[in-house]
Amino acid sequence: MPEFERQLLTAEIGLQPYPIESRYGFHIVDIKHKIAGNPLPFEAVSDRISLYLNEKVRQKAIAQYIQVLIDEAHIEGFDFDTNNEPLLQ
Repeated sequence: MPEFERQLLTAEIGLQPYPIESRYGFHIVDIKHKIAGNPLPFEAVSDRISLYLNEKVRQKAIAQYIQVLIDEAHIEGFDFDTNNEPLLQ
């Protein structure tokens, strides 16, 4: 959970002075040991970054295509409220 992880990364070792909130509730956290990480070189992660960005573009294109189909469909009894969406790219 990103919201939980963000708070853990900045926390000090030991019992945290307050519960950490996440989408699943509040958590009492006691950090016993912490090892600082080292940034990876770009070459080590470039393939993963490329896959991530390609997947984001694919998902956006599918969502936009579905929006076009909804806009062109003649469906009675339901408003999809697509007029407030940003322009297609």
